[in-house]
Amino acid sequence: MIFVLIAVLIFLFDLMAKKYVEANVGDGEEKELFDGRLKVRKVHNRGLAMGLMKKWPELAERMTFAALAVTLAGALSGRKKGAGKAGYAILIGGALSNWYDRFHQGYVTDYLHVPTKIRPLQKIFFNLGDVAVFAGGLLALLPKLKNKEMDGDTDAE
Repeated sequence: MIFVLIAVLIFLFDLMAKKYVEANVGDGEEKELFDGRLKVRKVHNRGLAMGLMKKWPELAERMTFAALAVTLAGALSGRKKGAGKAGYAILIGGALSNWYDRFHQGYVTDYLHVPTKIRPLQKIFFNLGDVAVFAGGLLALLPKLKNKEMDGDTDAE
């Protein structure tokens, strides 16, 4: 039950942050947080991550839903424990928030940016749902990676 609560809280927290940005950050306006280490700007992403498939928003929405369904099926199959179960809950909360945006608005509201001198990263905007998908995915994979490590060949050559 706690894992359902985690997913719901992430979904709601990201949704509230998106609504706040939509209502309080003007188009083209940028706000700085933490002495400029983090920037907030309203960006409407009609595609997938980093704008991929932005010319086909309906397909992006269907793909997002399919990925969410597969993730839910994975979370419900087998016996997940600890980090794996928490990872799935975090991932699902973030993915659900982004899918909800895409389904109801036709785009996902991104609002966070980390300023950097690394050119490919300078135009990347994201939201807390994206962070949850990334972090939750890593956390969900940890038990699998640990098991592979333990199952690996330990014979010395």
